[in-house]
Amino acid sequence: MASIQTGRLNNIMYLRRELIRRPILPVLDEPKIERMMQTMNREYEHIPTTATEQGEKLYNQGRPIPASEVNTGLRQRQTESEDKVTPAKNNENCDENQYDDMTPIDVLAVVHNGTPYYFGFGGCHRFQAYDRAGWDLIKVKIMPATKSQLKLYLGSSIDSIFE
Repeated sequence: MASIQTGRLNNIMYLRRELIRRPILPVLDEPKIERMMQTMNREYEHIPTTATEQGEKLYNQGRPIPASEVNTGLRQRQTESEDKVTPAKNNENCDENQYDDMTPIDVLAVVHNGTPYYFGFGGCHRFQAYDRAGWDLIKVKIMPATKSQLKLYLGSSIDSIFE
C-alpha cells in the first residue's frame, strides 16, 4: 500500500543501504521484523544482485538506480510442483510487484551544494529486514525535498548534517 505522500509517485528506485541516513532512532517490534524476514526467505532465494552497465555506473556514483536497471538477484523459490526455479524479474520486463512484495521505503532527497543526501524516516521494520538479510540495495520511492522541509523533521540539528 502506498503512502499518502508518495501514492502518486511511480519512481521506484534502488539505493545503496549506506546512502540512506536515518537520523531518528526507530522503535522496533522484533517479531514484526522476523515475520518480514521469514516472508523474504520463504518466497525468495537471494542470489548476488547485479545491475546493467548503466545501473552499475549509477551504483558506483552513489546515485539512485531505476528499477529497470537492476536485477535484484531474487528468484522465486522452487516449490515441489515446479521443475525449476523461475526468474522473478529480468531487465527487459520490469514489474516491481512481481519480484519484491516489500513496499518501497519513502526517502526524502535533499540536494545541498550539488550533493544529494537521502533521508528515511519511515519504513523502519522494512529497512531492518533488508539490513539483517544483508541486501545492499533497498527498494525506495524518492521524494524531492528542500533543506527547510527537512528542518520540520530535524529542527536546528539540520545544519550539522550538511557541514
